[in-house]
Amino acid sequence: MSLKISIIYGSTRDGRLGIRFAKYLTKEFINRDIKAVLIDPLDMNIETLTKRYNDYDKDTAPKELENIHQELDSSDAFVIVSAEYNHFMPPALVNLLNHFYIEYQRKPSAVATYSVSPFGGVRVSSPLRSFLAQLGMPPISAMIHAPFVNKNFNDDGERISDDKDERHKEFIKFAEEIEWSDADSFKKKCETIKESYFGKKEEVKDKLDDVAAGDEPSNEDLSKAMAAYTAAISKTKDIKLSNS
Repeated sequence: MSLKISIIYGSTRDGRLGIRFAKYLTKEFINRDIKAVLIDPLDMNIETLTKRYNDYDKDTAPKELENIHQELDSSDAFVIVSAEYNHFMPPALVNLLNHFYIEYQRKPSAVATYSVSPFGGVRVSSPLRSFLAQLGMPPISAMIHAPFVNKNFNDDGERISDDKDERHKEFIKFAEEIEWSDADSFKKKCETIKESYFGKKEEVKDKLDDVAAGDEPSNEDLSKAMAAYTAAISKTKDIKLSNS
């Protein structure tokens, strides 16, 4: 069974260049026999958030939201492609992601950033990773950054830099982290992450109900959850977690 990864891009500004990087990632995942889908808020015509998808009655959500819901809900993982606006995410990306919630739960995500500077948008990584974890799609440790996106990619999403072969190795390492080795091992690893970080599916429902009721998790619960998640995604075998 082919894995499906949604590549979520988050810029709608005039003259945007990051779409080149998003197209590149989508093509490269497809070349690895992954079902990769590019979700672009400009194409989807997403309005400013007034109502989340899950707040609509059945069959009443706008067509654009329904289409994105179907893509996200059927995805095994997510790659979030972000620029850096004042050390933060683009408003269009935050707006798109906040329209959904249940679709992300118990699925891994990965961070990909870009800029026209030599830093490749790296400073947005920290707030973005926290945001993704809060949405319920914990980010893997590997990230990929694209500096000089205006020079290193063309409009078709092809890498044209002189060091493209070396940079391609970075993508392979990034891809292997979120793909694992094959479909079966990916599914098994995802289940390990889900159960270690979030608990069983029934427990997740209880926790979501608690959040809806206004109950906040304790710092102790959060620390144990993060320790469990770290162990789950580690490639080191036989890691034992402390109960302290």
